[in-house]
Amino acid sequence: MKAGLALVVVLLLAALPVAAGQPQDAVPGELLAGTLGSLAGLTAGYFGGRALGAALGLESQLDSRDPVTVACVVLGVTSGASLGVAAAGSALGVEGNALACAGGAFLGLVAGMAVEPLLGLLLPRGPQTSPDLLEILGTVVEAVGFVAATVLPAVGATVGFNLGARPLAQPD
Repeated sequence: MKAGLALVVVLLLAALPVAAGQPQDAVPGELLAGTLGSLAGLTAGYFGGRALGAALGLESQLDSRDPVTVACVVLGVTSGASLGVAAAGSALGVEGNALACAGGAFLGLVAGMAVEPLLGLLLPRGPQTSPDLLEILGTVVEAVGFVAATVLPAVGATVGFNLGARPLAQPD
């Protein structure tokens, strides 16, 4: 169920940067590469942050949201999404805005990290709410939050990269 919901959200979000991109043929490729870069950056940032935390003597903290790990994840996702979008755009013949690409990826990550807590506030509360229903809804909110934290940086990076973008000059 998580995978199906994640696919639907990814497809819906994939349409967002198409309107912002001037070289529209490159936008789907940029978005895909940015999403893959986000996932790679998330993985590298998480494990790198945990390893760095252990090297700094923070291994007693079992919570994966310690400051070192969070900083590494932010750096990994932002750089992964930015590099993925910029590489795909360049390969597809688009001269984009690299600084706006990185800024868009960071803003997309901030927005993506806010999705899960905000959706969690919408869960029904009260004595008549079934614990099974809360568990199912919690799983859906967690899945949507994960997708948002990996896709929104790619969306932001794609929009930023295509601000003022133009096709690369072709050699004569």
